[in-house]
Amino acid sequence: MKEKVCTAQYPHHEETVLALPCAKLVEHPLRLPYYNPMHLDGLTAFIKVSGLLEPILVQPLDDGNYQILNGHYRVRAVRRLRHKTILGHIYPCDHRKALVIFCTANLLTKSLSALEEAMMMKVLAQSYFSDPP
Repeated sequence: MKEKVCTAQYPHHEETVLALPCAKLVEHPLRLPYYNPMHLDGLTAFIKVSGLLEPILVQPLDDGNYQILNGHYRVRAVRRLRHKTILGHIYPCDHRKALVIFCTANLLTKSLSALEEAMMMKVLAQSYFSDPP
């Protein structure tokens, strides 16, 4: 069950922070399957002691699940701690906007390999220079 925490109005959409069921969170298809074990261990330990300081960002899917746009490590850490829910911003958006958010968040917040950066830039370029999906 979703527990409403707060709602904030923005000019073009409504963004809501909810306690989202971890079982309803799905990875973004561009998310690589590798997780740095040291980073994940440290984040898990921090969340265990201090709690989650920053909600994740998700977009709602048609099947009732939520696709993670930002916060994959936080989701992994919370799942390791066997939490049933995680705080998340729900951001309804189209496919292109979701790609921009996912790629930008990853390009700005963590060290990516040259291959990962190139893959994300290619996807963004294809998304913006091709016909709408």
